[in-house]
Amino acid sequence: MQGFKLFRQGISGSSKLSVSSIVVPLAFGSSFWSINAVALPDPRWGHGAVLIKKNLYIFGGKAGLKSLNDTSQNTGQLLILDISSEFQRSNPTWVIGPLGPEVAYHTVSVGGYQNELLVVYGGESGETPPPPNSLFYFDTIAKNWSIPNITAPSRRREHTAVTRLEDASIFIFGGIPDSSSIVVSSQVQYNDLYQLQTRISNWIAVGPQTYTPSPRYHHTATLLADGKMYVIGGFAGSAMVDTASIYIYDTINGRWDLKTAGGNLPSQRRDHAAVGSN
Repeated sequence: MQGFKLFRQGISGSSKLSVSSIVVPLAFGSSFWSINAVALPDPRWGHGAVLIKKNLYIFGGKAGLKSLNDTSQNTGQLLILDISSEFQRSNPTWVIGPLGPEVAYHTVSVGGYQNELLVVYGGESGETPPPPNSLFYFDTIAKNWSIPNITAPSRRREHTAVTRLEDASIFIFGGIPDSSSIVVSSQVQYNDLYQLQTRISNWIAVGPQTYTPSPRYHHTATLLADGKMYVIGGFAGSAMVDTASIYIYDTINGRWDLKTAGGNLPSQRRDHAAVGSN
C-alpha cells in the first residue's frame, strides 16, 4: 500500500536549537577529514540531506549560531555519515567532504547513471546580485565538485525537488527567487515545474496545465513508487495552503491532478517535512 507521512512540526515559536555545538580536532591524510564526535556537528538549519547508497549526506545551510536568525553565515560544508552499520547516536563518526558552494534553503538530490551524484540546486547565496551558477554536482565516487555547463532555470530557494531513480530525473517545483524580499506582500512566488535529466544534464520545462498548483514555497513534494509526486501545504500568496488540497503530478504521463483529502485534516503548515512509504 502506498502512502506518505507528513511530519507535524514545521516552523515553531522557539528560537533555540537543541543540538550542542562542539569543537573537534581534524585529522589530515586524505580528501576527507574524519570527526569522532561526542555530539552532532555545529547546529544548522536550511540545509539539505540525501541518502546515496550507504551514506547519508548533509550539505550546506546556515551554521554557527544557536538561535534561528538569518544573520548566521551560509556554509558549504559537506557532512557524511555511513549508516550501513550500527553506531552510537551519542558518538557518530562524521566525515567532512570537500567544501562546496555556500548556500542555504536549497535542495539536495540524487542523480547520475549510477545514482552516484549529489545534485545541489538553487538556494540563498548570500550575494548581491546572486551568482549565475545555481546547479552543482558532487560525484560521490570521484569525490569532487563540478558545475554542469548548462543554463539552469531562474535561481530560487525554498522550492522542492524529488528524484525518479529509474532514469535519474529530478523534478523541481515552486519556490521564491534568491533575492526575494522577506516581506510577503512584495514576494515573487513560482509555480513552474522543471525536469532535470541528470544523466545527460538537460532541463525540460513543464508547461502550465488546468490543475497546476498556485505559486508557492515552503511546501513539500513527495514521490511515490508509482511515479506520482504529491505536493502538500506551503505558503501561497499571503496565506498558508489548506492541507485538504493535494496536488499530484504524474511524472510518467506528465499530468497534474487535484484531489481533496477528507478525514481529520492536519492544520495548515509550511516549512514542514514529508516522506513516502510504499
